[in-house]
Amino acid sequence: MKKPDLQVLLENTFRAIAMGDILCNTIEEKNSFKVRMLKAGLGDAVCFPDDWDSLPELEKASRLNLIMEILRRD
Repeated sequence: MKKPDLQVLLENTFRAIAMGDILCNTIEEKNSFKVRMLKAGLGDAVCFPDDWDSLPELEKASRLNLIMEILRRD
């Protein structure tokens, strides 16, 4: 049975985001990569808070990891 297009999009976005943990070295690089992949995969459907750039990197990582958990679910 063919998966719905939305499910495929979410799975592919998750995979792209997960590559940040493999390809990047620092937490800043990983966070930046994950944000770029989220925006590339989901476009205007993803919206970050106005204070995103002023958040500590560990807080950004925590929030991005929560997004990854949601995308990983069936």
